[in-house]
Amino acid sequence: MKHNFIVGNKVNYHLFIGGPVKSTNHTIKSIELEPNNYGADVAWISGKSGCVDLEALSIQGDEQ
Repeated sequence: MKHNFIVGNKVNYHLFIGGPVKSTNHTIKSIELEPNNYGADVAWISGKSGCVDLEALSIQGDEQ
């Protein structure tokens, strides 16, 4: 899937893909697209110790 995220974006994290926002005000530090060892397009964001699926992120201000 094509994502429009770039390093430096301010994003919200959703615990469940398509679910409500779980936490806000994260910054994308790095992005790794498939193919990779994670099986999905992922990002490392501030405030989280591991990578997260890009599908679990939304640009701050674009939340549903």
